[in-house]
Amino acid sequence: MTGPPSYPDTGSTSQAADPPPPVRPVRPVRPRWRTAAIVVLVLAALAVMVILHLTGTFGEGTHG
Repeated sequence: MTGPPSYPDTGSTSQAADPPPPVRPVRPVRPRWRTAAIVVLVLAALAVMVILHLTGTFGEGTHG
C-alpha cells in the first residue's frame, strides 16, 4: 500500500513536480542614472555651502 500524497491538494506524489517560483529581490534596484544624479546634486550643494562659507556670506560671524 502506498502512502498519502505529499501534496494532498494536488494529488501529486512527486517532490519535483513543479519548480519553485523565482525569488524576487526585496526592494527594486535603483537605476544608475538616478544614483548618479543624486550624487551630483549632493556634491553641488556641498560646493555651494563651501563657497558661501569661504566668501563670508554664510558661516561664523555673519549674523552680527
